[in-house]
Amino acid sequence: MNTKASSSTVLVAAVAWFVLVTTAIEASLAREAEALLQWKSSLQTQSLSSWAPNQTQCLWVGISCNNAGSVTQINLPNAGLQDWGPVEIAVILFVLLSPGLLFQLPRRNGMVEFGNFQTSGVSILVHTIIFFGLITIFLIAIGVHIYTG
Repeated sequence: MNTKASSSTVLVAAVAWFVLVTTAIEASLAREAEALLQWKSSLQTQSLSSWAPNQTQCLWVGISCNNAGSVTQINLPNAGLQDWGPVEIAVILFVLLSPGLLFQLPRRNGMVEFGNFQTSGVSILVHTIIFFGLITIFLIAIGVHIYTG
C-alpha cells in the first residue's frame, strides 16, 4: 500500500512539473511575440504584414525559430531598416584615433604622448593603420549593426 501511495505521489508530482514547465515555455514564447510586435510598431515600415498576434512568431517573415518555438534569428534585409552601426563605429574611432587629439602614437621624442594637439606623418600612418584594423574587427569580424526604421 505504501509503494502505491508513493508511486501515485511521484506521478502527481511529474504531471504538476510538466504542467508548470509547459506553462512557463508558453508564457516565454508569448513574451517573445509581444516584444517583437511592440518593436514592429515602433518601425516606420509596413513590410511586416505577416507579423500578426494571432499567428505564432515562427511563421512570420524574417523570423527563424528553434525546435522549441523560440526565436533564434531575425533577418529583415528588405524591411527598410537603416544600418547605422558602421557609421557610428567609424565616427567614434575617428575621434578617438585622431593623432594629437587624445593621444599620439608615436610621439616625437618617445612612444606615447597625450593631448598635445600636434602630429607628424608617422603618427598619421600609425593611427590610420590602427583605425582600419579596428574598423575591420568591429564591422567584419564581429559584425556590429545598429538598425533604425
